Amino acid sequence: MLEEAIRKHLEKDFFKYLSIEHKAADIALTELPLINPQRQTYKNHQYLSFNLSFSSNLLLPDYMALGNGKAFGYGILESTI
Repeated sequence: MLEEAIRKHLEKDFFKYLSIEHKAADIALTELPLINPQRQTYKNHQYLSFNLSFSSNLLLPDYMALGNGKAFGYGILESTI
């Protein structure tokens, strides 16, 4: 489920703006620590934020932002290699 969400955000946010046709993005979660998710409040709505690690067959740039919270500083990609 999260893999599909990451794939869709890549297609919507990254490939679309660079005019790249790439439908074979392989995404696999490698770490999902849900022990201490952080609660965030924005406009009286509660959200959970957490860090996760995933691998992909794509070379993605560091500090690119994905997802619905990118305008608020969430969804930042950092390389672990």
